[in-house]
Parts: sequence; structure tokens; C-alpha cells
Amino acid sequence: GLAEPGAWEYWDGSAWTTGARPRPVLGDGRRTGVGSAFSVVRQDGTYVLFTMAAGTKGLAAVTSYWACSPTGPWHGPEKDFSPPLPAGRVAAYNPQAHLELSGGGRLVLSYDVNWLETAAASAQLNRNVSLYRPRFVTLRLTPAR
Repeated sequence: GLAEPGAWEYWDGSAWTTGARPRPVLGDGRRTGVGSAFSVVRQDGTYVLFTMAAGTKGLAAVTSYWACSPTGPWHGPEKDFSPPLPAGRVAAYNPQAHLELSGGGRLVLSYDVNWLETAAASAQLNRNVSLYRPRFVTLRLTPAR
């Protein structure tokens, strides 16, 4: 069960294994790939994964991959989109799908925003606490062309 990590199995890109051996299953980890936070939804038999784009582009762009099976093969990255961001040196992160708020071919996705300058982030957040609140966008899911 879930309470027994020794019983867990991991998909390594070609087979299920009992030992976790991290390796990129999607992308090359530099120009393409999945960020540390991602969300997967199933839409009409297709799995869609949302994550921040790889590299510096990922500071402001959400990208997606798709597959007919949760084990792949995965295709993409597909079209990126840049969620609305406030002015200043900020970055978006942590895109999460909210199926409970979605329907009719539309998907609600939340994301978070934070300051890029880590030394000043605390002071900036104290001045503008609304920056750190989650933000939401609604996407229309359409077949890849």
C-alpha cells in the first residue's frame, strides 16, 4: 500500500521498477522537460501534463505534454502560454489543474507568483501580500493540430 514505500513501483520510461532511479522521461532536462511541479488531467482519453517550460522561459511560461496512456509515449512540448503576471521581477510557478472547477471543455489552472530577487522577496511580500496569493486562468482544451 501507499504507507509502505518499499512496495512502491516507478515508471522508468520503459518498464515498472521497484527502485526509484530518477531520469528524465520527458524532454532533455534543459530545453524541454517537466519542472518540479506539474499537474496531469485526463481529457477524453488523452492525458495532458501541465508544467513550467524548461530553462529561463519557464519563469513565465506554462507548457504541456500529451499522451494516450499515463506511461507514454508523451508528446510535446505543445503550445506555451504566459499567464498574466504583475509588473516587476517576478516569476510564475506551480501550475495545478482544478478538475472540480472545470467542465465543458474548459480547465481551470492555478499558478503561484513570487519575486525573483530572493534577498528582497520577504520585504517585497510584506509590502504586497496579494502577490503571493494563487491566481487562476481558464483554458480551453482542444486537440493538438
